[in-house]
Amino acid sequence: MNVQCRARLYSKLLAGLVLVCVCLTGCCFKRLNKAIPLTEAKDDSGDFADIFCSLIGSEKRPDGKSWGKCSNWLEGAQPRAKVVPKEIDATYRFLLIAGFGSDCLTGPHATFMDSIGHLHSVHSYTAETLPVSAFGSSEHNAKQIAQYLNSQFQNDQRKYIVLGYSKGTADLEVAIANEPGVQDKVAALVTLAGVVQGSRLTEPIKPTSGIGEAAIGSCTTGDGGGITSMTPEVRKAFLAAHPNPLVPTYSVAAYSTCRNTSKILKPSWDVLTQYGKVEDSQMLAAEAIYPRGAYLGLLKRDHWAIAIPFEPSLLVDKNDFPRPQLFEAILRFVAADLKGVH
Repeated sequence: MNVQCRARLYSKLLAGLVLVCVCLTGCCFKRLNKAIPLTEAKDDSGDFADIFCSLIGSEKRPDGKSWGKCSNWLEGAQPRAKVVPKEIDATYRFLLIAGFGSDCLTGPHATFMDSIGHLHSVHSYTAETLPVSAFGSSEHNAKQIAQYLNSQFQNDQRKYIVLGYSKGTADLEVAIANEPGVQDKVAALVTLAGVVQGSRLTEPIKPTSGIGEAAIGSCTTGDGGGITSMTPEVRKAFLAAHPNPLVPTYSVAAYSTCRNTSKILKPSWDVLTQYGKVEDSQMLAAEAIYPRGAYLGLLKRDHWAIAIPFEPSLLVDKNDFPRPQLFEAILRFVAADLKGVH
């Protein structure tokens, strides 16, 4: 076989291999335009990256190894050198509200636990979390949040920076808007992969009804209206009624590719990619941003990896993420921004 024939044969073989790879892995070869249309949101992603990337460079993994390049975790990160003090400004308290079903998770692998532990052990800062009902409506959970804040303010009048992850965003929005006295106790709201404009995954699902107040295993179901609270129809109606944030509001979104999405989330990732390519298996990134808030950045992992410290397993196999540094960076950035300091 002459050289020209061999070249043609190798070319055909290579083309065949590429076609097989595309058929097997599909989405993994797509080049995404990850620019987020911010419309009226303020872009603070550069200033946030400075803080987050400083922590990625100065703090280590639990095993002492480096987190590597900041751009591995935060899209488009081009940080400027910044010195972050060890102490965290304690002017504000930090309350974290988790998402749909999170009440079912307990122990060290519950939502936020590694981040809360890091803030306490490394920086002597106490972050708080409130396990609202797993499947309750945002109106139901808002009452739990209001009761908690009222109780906490009896002995300490410092305002809270509140963070809502996933459906926790909607629970906090409703609490701030509807529950008497809550807005006065909140300095700022942070949405993390939040259902700001609703999740498309709720559209083919019929809302749970008639559950009532009950418990399933370690989960409290609340009034069973949680899925309804996450629908685009309900969330967009809330935004229409409250086009301007009731408190200073900051949003962090996320996206994952099929390569760095855990197997257990691949089915929902596949469904959601039909609506938009920049998504984290639960939310389209563009729909996780409060329209007139401040945009802090786009994380490069799936919906679970950015908040829930699951141990690696066969199905949860892409959960590696510097969660403690993320939550620390959010707290530091928002506290400084509220004071007009960066």
